[in-house]
Amino acid sequence: MTDHQTKRTTRTPLVVQEHRSVQLHRDQLTEADLHTLTLLRDNRKIGLRETREGWVLSARSTVGVLVLDRVRLALSPKLDIPGNQLITWLCYAQSIPVPHESTVRRWLIGESGYADIALSALLAECLHLLHHGLRRDYQRTDRVEPVLRGRLDVRAQATRRTLTITGPRGTLGVIKVLGLDTRLPPHQAAEPLRELIEV
Repeated sequence: MTDHQTKRTTRTPLVVQEHRSVQLHRDQLTEADLHTLTLLRDNRKIGLRETREGWVLSARSTVGVLVLDRVRLALSPKLDIPGNQLITWLCYAQSIPVPHESTVRRWLIGESGYADIALSALLAECLHLLHHGLRRDYQRTDRVEPVLRGRLDVRAQATRRTLTITGPRGTLGVIKVLGLDTRLPPHQAAEPLRELIEV
């Protein structure tokens, strides 16, 4: 269907619970949609079989939103999980601290599925930054490490006379490019740094 005033194609929303099926009529799917669904079927993400009326799509253990040309399929889990519970489980699975309650309670699940959680979380963090400002407790530190860690920013270092290796916690070592002088232990740092400079 096309909305002639806005000239946008409106998609028919269909919600399919995990391990359930839905009937799709022939006029609901285009050739591109069939190709996409066939690829998903071949990867065992969904079930798809042809019938006299059209196709039967079966949701498996995959959840998410699939936007086709004429249909918007929302493959939902069997259990309706509240957003804050999902965030808690994801944090537990990733071994990261759970966000404080004032942030979590604004993360709601809407029509578009769990994508709303990411947008709500981003909005909540941006509002937090707007009201509280950036954190200032990070400090750059220079120290000598026994091994090289971090990454080399070649573009920034190409114009300097010294080569600085930076890591997640600050500068790890400085090498004078011309003399290959180093503050890192020479037996551990010289060979990898020569290779870095030659590349």
